[in-house]
Amino acid sequence: MNKLRIPEEIDQVPDYKGGIYSFSLRFPTDYELGLKSKIINCRRVALNIKNKLVELDEILNSNTMSGDVNNPLQSQHISRMYKVVFDEIKTPIQSELIDSVETKKWNVEELTIVANALRQAFLYASPIYVGMTRKQSLKTRLTQHMSGDSQFSQRLKEKKLSWRDLYYHYIALDDFYIEMSADLEKLVQSIFKPSLSMR
Repeated sequence: MNKLRIPEEIDQVPDYKGGIYSFSLRFPTDYELGLKSKIINCRRVALNIKNKLVELDEILNSNTMSGDVNNPLQSQHISRMYKVVFDEIKTPIQSELIDSVETKKWNVEELTIVANALRQAFLYASPIYVGMTRKQSLKTRLTQHMSGDSQFSQRLKEKKLSWRDLYYHYIALDDFYIEMSADLEKLVQSIFKPSLSMR
C-alpha cells in the first residue's frame, strides 16, 4: 500500500488506474509541534500535542446518532413524534489521560520521544474514509475530493481539517469489474467503519 502526503506527493498517484483508496489522520511532525525551534518552549509543545490529541480523538470517535421516537401503542394521527440526538460522552479517564500530556513537566528529549511514539501509533489508526474508483483513475478521484466536489471534502471543512492533516493511501487495481466496485466499497466500509464515510 502506498502512503502519501498531499498535496506535496499528488503526482505519485496513478492517473491511468482505479483502485482502493483511503484517508487517515496524520500526527504532526516535530517541526509542526515546535520541537525544531531555535528556542524550544516545552510547555507550548506539550500544549500543541494535547490539542492535537483532542482534535484527532474527536474525529476518530465522533459517534453522534439521531433518530425519531414515538409511542407505538398510539394511533398515528394522535401519536407524538420526538427527535433525539445521542452524543458519545468521553469517560473521565480518557479526558484525564489526554490532559496529563499538558500538565506533566517534560524536557525536550522526553517530548521528542512522546511525539515520535504518538506519530508511529497513529499509523495504525483506522482510516477516516475509504473509497473505490474504477470508472475514474485514482488521481482523478483524489483531485475531485481536493477541489471540494465531494461530501468527504465538506466533512473535512466541518471538522476544520486540511488535506495536510491526512495521509492518502491507495492500492491500484485492474482486476475487478465496474459492476462489482460499488458492492466491494460498501463491504470494505462495513468492515472498517470509517468515521467520515457517510452517505
